Amino acid sequence: MLALLVLFACLNGLAFAQGSSGGKDKPSHAPPIVVIRTITGTVKFAGNELTLVDDADGKPWNIINPDAVKQYEGQHVQITGHAFTDRRALHAHTVELVKGHDARK
Repeated sequence: MLALLVLFACLNGLAFAQGSSGGKDKPSHAPPIVVIRTITGTVKFAGNELTLVDDADGKPWNIINPDAVKQYEGQHVQITGHAFTDRRALHAHTVELVKGHDARK
């Protein structure tokens, strides 16, 4: 009886130790960071993808819904939409031309 109790305690402790790794072994599947954002820049193709080259840092944002933006290729625009900041992707909701700026120079 004592041997069974000791065996049970050992197995219980082993199971507890496996389950309490402190999250170090778990894959990090953090949810995407999505914010509504307005970005001003130039619409350009990068390979097969339509992008918005951000005026603020010169880096491109991949456009998730290119049909909403493709008629603005080469133009300076302001896009408001859902920005997936973890993968630098943008789902455009509104697109407005920025007046007084020629992006095709």
